Amino acid sequence: METCSVVARSGETVDSRARLTVAALPLTMLSCAALGQSVDLPTLDIQAAHPAPEAARLSEEVPAVRLPRAVFDQLPSERASDIVPRLPGVVVSGPPGEANSFGLRGLTPEYTRVQINGVQLPGAAQGRSFQLMNIPGFLLDEVAIIRNPDAATEADGIGGRISLRLRALPPTDATEVRAAFGGRDTLYDGQHFTASGLMARRFSDGFGVLGAISLDRRQIEKDKDFSEFTFMGGPGGAGTIVDEREPKNNLNIDGFVQLGWQWEGGQLTLRPYLFDETLDNGRYRGTYRRLTQQLNAMIWGDGEERLTVGGIGGTLAQTISPELRLEVDANIAIAHFESENTTIEQTPSGVFSSGAQEASTIEDRQFDFAARLAWSPTWLTGHELRGGVQIRSLDRTSDGTVSTVDAQGRVTQTAANLLRSGIADYTARETYLATFVQDRIVFGRLILTPGLRLEHVQATLNGSLGQSTPSETDLMPSLPLVFRVTDTFSVRAAVSRQVNRPQLDQIAPGLTIRGPRSYYGNPELEPARAWAYDVGAEYATPEVFLSVNLFRRNITDVIEAEEYATNLFRYQNVGDGRVQGVELEQRINGALTGIDELAPLTFRFNQTFLDSRVDDPATGPRRFSEVPRFVGNVGVDWADPAMGTTIGLNATYTSTRIIRSYDGAGTQRYKEINPTTMLDFRAEQRVAPNFFVYFTAQNLLNQTRDEWESANWQMSRTAVIDTGRTFFLGVRITM
Repeated sequence: METCSVVARSGETVDSRARLTVAALPLTMLSCAALGQSVDLPTLDIQAAHPAPEAARLSEEVPAVRLPRAVFDQLPSERASDIVPRLPGVVVSGPPGEANSFGLRGLTPEYTRVQINGVQLPGAAQGRSFQLMNIPGFLLDEVAIIRNPDAATEADGIGGRISLRLRALPPTDATEVRAAFGGRDTLYDGQHFTASGLMARRFSDGFGVLGAISLDRRQIEKDKDFSEFTFMGGPGGAGTIVDEREPKNNLNIDGFVQLGWQWEGGQLTLRPYLFDETLDNGRYRGTYRRLTQQLNAMIWGDGEERLTVGGIGGTLAQTISPELRLEVDANIAIAHFESENTTIEQTPSGVFSSGAQEASTIEDRQFDFAARLAWSPTWLTGHELRGGVQIRSLDRTSDGTVSTVDAQGRVTQTAANLLRSGIADYTARETYLATFVQDRIVFGRLILTPGLRLEHVQATLNGSLGQSTPSETDLMPSLPLVFRVTDTFSVRAAVSRQVNRPQLDQIAPGLTIRGPRSYYGNPELEPARAWAYDVGAEYATPEVFLSVNLFRRNITDVIEAEEYATNLFRYQNVGDGRVQGVELEQRINGALTGIDELAPLTFRFNQTFLDSRVDDPATGPRRFSEVPRFVGNVGVDWADPAMGTTIGLNATYTSTRIIRSYDGAGTQRYKEINPTTMLDFRAEQRVAPNFFVYFTAQNLLNQTRDEWESANWQMSRTAVIDTGRTFFLGVRITM
C-alpha cells in the first residue's frame, strides 16, 4: 500500500515552519484516509525556544530593573537587604553586615522609598522607608527598583522606589521548608539560626490559600577602633584611642497569609501580614590616652529595641466589560516601635561616674486606599485610558523619656530630665490625596504613556515648640516611552516631575534625641523637588542581555541636617543640587558558546558611574554625603537542574565615599570612607528527591569599614569597623 507521510525536522524550533507542520497534521490525515492510504506519522522533536529572563523589560513602559526569585535565590538572600545591593546603582549606608538603609542612584537613603505589593508601609522610627533588614528574602517573589515613575505611581522618592513583591499563590499545591544554623567567623556559634516554611493549597479552581513564615536569629557584632587626635590635656593628651564593641542580637519573626478567590473576569486577594524584629544591643567603650595608652574612661551600655508592623491588605480586580477594567487596593497597618537604652560611665578604677536611660515609643496607624480604571474603547484604536485616585491617612504618636541612673541602678527624673523628655514628644496627622490620568498609546512598535498626577499633602503637627499645619500641592507630568526596534532590542526614555517630602520628625516642631545628638525639627521645610530624566536601551536574548541607562535629576531645596553646635543639628533646605550617571548591565550565558556543557553557566555584571553636586552655601559645592563615584557587581551562577546543583558567587565593589559637613562654628569637617569589596557565596546540592543541602557565606573577604576624618584639613579621627564573616549551613525540602 502506498504510504502518505508528513516531514518534520528533528530538533525543529517552534517557528512558523514547525507551527504549520503541526497544524497540517489533521488535514493530512483526512486527505490520506480519503485516498485509502495508510498514514505514516513522524516523530516530532520540537524544542521550544526559551525566552530571555529579561524579555518583559523590553516592552515595560516604566524604566525599572528587576531581580526575580529564580535569580536572587542562588545567592545568600536571608533578608531583602542582602538582595538589593546586587541591583545597579545601590549604595549601602552602614558597615558590612548592617545594611540598614540604601541610597539609590547617587542620592542618600532619605531619597529612597520602599513599597511592598505597591503599598508604602509605615516605618515608625525608620522615617518614610521601611527597613529592608526587616523583610526576609524567603517571603519574596521579586525585588525591583522603579527608576522613573509614570503618573500611576506615587511620585515621592527622587532616588527611586524599591518595590518588593511577596510570593504569590502558585497554580498547584506546594510545600517548602528551610532550616539552617551558622555563625560569625565560624560555622556555629549558637547565635545564628534561620527557619522558614511555606504551604500553598488550591481547594478549588476558584479558591486557594498560601501561608509563609520565617524565623531568623543572628548576631551583628561591630568592633570599632578609633583614634582621635583632639588634645585632652595632661600626660599623653595629644588625643584618644577608643576601643568599642557593640554586639547586636536580632530576632525576626515574619510571615503572611494570602487568600485568593477567582471567578470569571475577576479576583480578590486578602493578605494579612506581620513583621516583627527584636534587637538586644550591648555596648562597651573604653577611652585611652593616645600616647600613653592610659585608660581614661569606660562606658557600658545595654538596650532593647522592638519594631512590629502588622496589618491586612486586599486587592480586587474586576473586568467590568471587554473595554473596562477596575482595580481596587486597600490596606490597614500599625507600626509600633519602642526602645530603652541604659548607659553607665565609670572611672578608670571602675568607680561609677554617671548614668542615663533613654526610652522612646513611636506608633503609626495608617490606612491606604487606591482605585484605578483602565478603559480601552474600541473606537479609539491603540489607546488605553487610565485614571485613578489614592488616599492615605497616617497618625503618629512619638513619646520620649530621658532619666538619670545612679550607682545603685535606681532610675529617677530630674527637672532637666523632664524638660529634655517633654521637648522630644510630638504628634502628627498626615493626609495624602492623589489623582492621575494617563493614556497608553501604541503606534506599532512605539508605546507612549503621557500622564498627569496631582498630589496634595496636609499635615497637623503638635510638638513641644508649638503647632504647625503645613500643606503642599504638586502637579506632576510624566512621559515614559519605549520603542521595540526588534523583538530583542528596545530603546526607551522617560521624563517626570518628582518630589521628596520631609520625614515627620524633620518638620515636627520639637527635638528628636538620638543618643548624644539632638535634631531640631523645622516646620518651614520645603519638600525637595526634581525633574527626572532617563534614556536607555536594552537587548535581550536567552544567551545575552545588555542594557545601558543614562539618568539625571535636577533637584531644588535639598534637605539635610546642619550641625550648628556640637551634637546639635537643625534640618534645613541647604540649596539646589543634581545627580547624574550611567547604569550598565550585562548577562552572558554559557550556551552562547554552543557547548552544551556550559549552558548552566551564567555571568552577570552591572556598573554604575555616579556624579552628584549640592550647592550648599555653608560648605560650598560638594557631593551628596556618602555617595561614591562608582559601584558595581560581578556575579557567576551555575545552575544544573539535572544534577540538582546550583552555585552562586557575587562581588560588590563600592569606591571611595566622602562626607563633608559644617558644624556652625567655622569648622569644615571632611570624612572619607575607603573603598569596599563584599564577596558572597552560596552552593546547593540535591542529595535526594526534593531534599537539598546548602551553604552560604557573606563577606568572605572580611571587609571592614575604614574611614578617616579631618577638621579644617587637620587629621582629627580614624576608625575601623569590623563585623566579620557570616556562614550558614542548611537544608531545603520541597514537595
